Amino acid sequence: MQIRATAPGKIKLFRKGREKIIRNILKKIKRDLPKFPDDIIDQWVFQYAKDIGWPPGNIMYDPEKRWSAILRGKDLDYWAKIEWRKEKKTLTPTDFVHSDQNIIAGLMMANVLGSHNIYSHTVPDTKERFDRLCEYMVENGSFPRIVALVNVTGKYLIADGCHRLAAYFYLLGYLRGATDEVPSLNVAKEQEYWIGK
Repeated sequence: MQIRATAPGKIKLFRKGREKIIRNILKKIKRDLPKFPDDIIDQWVFQYAKDIGWPPGNIMYDPEKRWSAILRGKDLDYWAKIEWRKEKKTLTPTDFVHSDQNIIAGLMMANVLGSHNIYSHTVPDTKERFDRLCEYMVENGSFPRIVALVNVTGKYLIADGCHRLAAYFYLLGYLRGATDEVPSLNVAKEQEYWIGK
């Protein structure tokens, strides 16, 4: 088999083309979600838009309806109206909507106890992500990036940060009794969140 070297000029053109595509995606996201802070766009929406296209709902780029899951079953109009601000809070799993309590519990069960559930089967790197998050939080006492939540009638819906929250609640001891492992007390109970309303 013969391998041909790619000319440096072709690589440069490819990079410029890729950069232009990325700039266009970001421009469209900011147009459609004008109230979203850059941090939330970067850590949540943009990561998926690069992979499956923007705007959501384009069947050509999202045949598996991944955007519906990513946007929590809410349409783009819903998210465009959300206003965000940073708040420091001390939360417990019961502060979340019931479905998100189940997500947090399911992620802890899959990643700490090795339970076979939807998260262990559908998120290929769930254990590695969970472990990295735990290591980071034990060292630093806080999330590596601010979790984004939406206040829905007094309870919180997780927009982005399910793994971070599962690792956080595990380290605070919310899985105590199910495992002999001693979680970390180095993690601050009060954390900074993006809160959308």
